[in-house]
Amino acid sequence: MKRPRTHRLTKYIKVLGKQNSCNTYAACIACFEKLEGNELSRNTFTNKKLQVKNHLKNCPHFREKIGNQEELDDIINLTDNEMEEKIYQKRQKVDNEFGKNDEKVLKYLKSLQYNFKIPKFKSIEETGSVKSFRSFASSTSSTRNFNSKNTIKNNLIRTPTKSEIPKFERLLLRMSVANGFSFQWIDHPATLELFEFLNPHLILPNRKALSNRILTRESENVNILRNDKLINDKVGVVLAFDGWKNILNQHIFGSLFISSSGEILIWDASDISSERKRLIEIIPKITGLIQETKRLEYAEIVFLPCFAHQCQLAIGDIFKESPILKTASSKAIKIASYFKNANNSYFIGKLRDIQNELYDKYYSTVIPGETRWNSHYFCFKSLIRSKQALRNLAICYERPQIGSGDELYLNSELCQILLDNDWWEKIELLQDILLPYCGVLNKLQCDKARLYEVLHALGYFCQFWKQFPDSDLGNQMIDRLEKHWRRYLTYYYKAWFKKCPLRLLLEFEDFRQKVEPFNNKTFEQFGEDAFKFWGYVEGDYKELAAVALKIFGMCVNAASVERMWSSMGFLHTVRHNRLKNEKILAMSQLRASINFSLREKELQQSQI
Repeated sequence: MKRPRTHRLTKYIKVLGKQNSCNTYAACIACFEKLEGNELSRNTFTNKKLQVKNHLKNCPHFREKIGNQEELDDIINLTDNEMEEKIYQKRQKVDNEFGKNDEKVLKYLKSLQYNFKIPKFKSIEETGSVKSFRSFASSTSSTRNFNSKNTIKNNLIRTPTKSEIPKFERLLLRMSVANGFSFQWIDHPATLELFEFLNPHLILPNRKALSNRILTRESENVNILRNDKLINDKVGVVLAFDGWKNILNQHIFGSLFISSSGEILIWDASDISSERKRLIEIIPKITGLIQETKRLEYAEIVFLPCFAHQCQLAIGDIFKESPILKTASSKAIKIASYFKNANNSYFIGKLRDIQNELYDKYYSTVIPGETRWNSHYFCFKSLIRSKQALRNLAICYERPQIGSGDELYLNSELCQILLDNDWWEKIELLQDILLPYCGVLNKLQCDKARLYEVLHALGYFCQFWKQFPDSDLGNQMIDRLEKHWRRYLTYYYKAWFKKCPLRLLLEFEDFRQKVEPFNNKTFEQFGEDAFKFWGYVEGDYKELAAVALKIFGMCVNAASVERMWSSMGFLHTVRHNRLKNEKILAMSQLRASINFSLREKELQQSQI
């Protein structure tokens, strides 16, 4: 037997009979009491909640029976959240069952408070609305009474102590900077609602406090920590600097320190927009004087170029020594540019069709940057990858001597290049030449590239050109490399040692012969930590250890400054363009510190 259809309005109606196989018809209790016969039948309705609700809302007899309009509205409107009310009743039942447990826990915590002097704990029911610095919170405090519907029920919350408030504000700032949030997020009603739900005792700072007082305090702490690290770095630090144009087209001159452990410590970022023209006029006149006076006054300072850029210049020397390779490279760039131009969409589509037939996939050509030789390598590689498709396209759409004027043909010069076997051989040769250079560039362009990697790269280049099939080109490139790098090696040696070394060659010979402690067995005990190893042997091999620590601790590129610009660009966007340069600098310093600490934690976890 099926249960009769019931809902919360059933008690206000009288079921009169069966309307069909599924439904019944009914009348409200007021109509049933006052009306009879045909009048009652005219006021009947299907026993469904919506129809019952509409009848009770418009029935004068029911309104007269209830007598109060507010009570009538409650009867009708409360049924809209019927499922929610059922869930609420179930939760109330569960809450009542666990209420006794709360009292036991509170008694236990109070005993802990007496014994260990911990801060007082309060249940949510004993607390008021969340406090805030904003007028928004005060204007809406009447609506923020916590109940079981919109709070974390039956959990215990604790009022933060005075010593914990600065840490809470610090965590808010770190979260804002790490995620690139605008400072206005702290004032948004959704933010207030979230923290009000989590803990009504938390006092949220407003955006001005977050961007001024808290940011200034944290920036000062970061600067103090930075200065301590710079002073206590026994190996030495690197000062790197570069220029950048921000979202407001301001010329920013940035500088940072790189510790021997590889940590980036941002120093300054100054707006030189108004001074730039005067500097350009002055620098050529006093460049020589600056170099001489600085080197004489600060003989212990080593002035480093960006060796990643020096490696880029070494690749440029290849084209200076070989005009044939330079011509082949220019033709390759012309081909790649043609098939990346949207005006040539017809032949780009034809090339894609041929690629789909030959390779069952599509390959796009790469346009290289003017001085980014890694991109030149990928340009040549993209052409060689589609070599057969490009040649087929040139054969199919080469302009015949006699042809129709309505048909489209590929440019004759491009067809001649694509069908030239010698040109393809030169492109493949360029790809083979640039591959080792690009591998070295990838290492030298990272944040933690060191001087010893430059020395390894130099030896790798010399070995590569010694084994190159074209001995003439190989010898010319070796001469250029030696000429280019010889002045740096001489300069570093004189800068590091104010007097001639006495035992350096003898100590180096022990190292070359792997005399203990320079054997692998000893080094492996230090877990491949070069700094700890050379610190261990420094007592017996002072001169060699001093040179080794310099080599291992010296950063050799400006990649870290590029990371600094990337961080500032992440924070100073089109939407956040009203931020002043000083705040952007402070936020970048904090973000660099956060990222470094996260990398350290990941490294420690990976070693466990």
